This record gives sequence, C-alpha cells and structure tokens, in this order.
Amino acid sequence: MSEAFLQAITDLGIRYATMADGEDREDVLLVIVRAFHAYVLKYADRIQRGHLPVYRGHANQDSVAFLRRFLRLATRLPTKGLKLACRTMHLAFSGQSYDEVYNILVGLLINLNPAVATSKGSQSV
Repeated sequence: MSEAFLQAITDLGIRYATMADGEDREDVLLVIVRAFHAYVLKYADRIQRGHLPVYRGHANQDSVAFLRRFLRLATRLPTKGLKLACRTMHLAFSGQSYDEVYNILVGLLINLNPAVATSKGSQSV
C-alpha cells in the first residue's frame, strides 16, 4: 500500500469516527471495510486454518502484530511460539463458520473509539 493510500484511509477513519449516524457515515464505512477486505480475509483464514506462514524462519510483521494483540503484553515469543498461538486461535471461535469469523473481525475493525482515532492525528492505520 502506498503512503498516500494509507493516509487517505486514516483520514477516512478519523472522519468516520466523528460523523453522525446516517447514510454518509455508512458510505464511508463501506470504503474503509473494502480497503481492509484482503487483510480481514487473510486473518479469518489464519484463524480457521491455524497456519502461520513463515519465510526463512520469520513470520511477516503484520502477522506478528495481529497475533500479539491476543497475547499478554510482556510475552515475547519466537516464531515457534507464534505458530503455536496461531494454531490455537480457532478455539476462541469454536463452532463459528468462516463467515461468522469474518464478520467478527470486521466488527472489531469498525468499532473505533473517536478519542483514539483523533488523538492519532495523521498516523497510518
């Protein structure tokens, strides 16, 4: 993703967080969800399959960042530990279909706290 695209999505996220409910807000939300669709699909698949792709002994940084959101703050795990965490994530979504996991992740994506969004300023999402 280009820096300009990330900035545009960040600006949309801030705008969405501060907008009043209505059709315009829903339209902005749809643009945001579409922008993150590929990532949400990737993580939903990762949860369902429990597979952490590794290249030359290292997991990619966005996968590590995603998994760390589910671990204790002080936890420092090597790739082997991250793989174990990934393999067990499906247990948190026990009995839920792929679509339900996707919907939960999208719900987490759009649950913005306006105070957090506006305090980030121009940082990327």
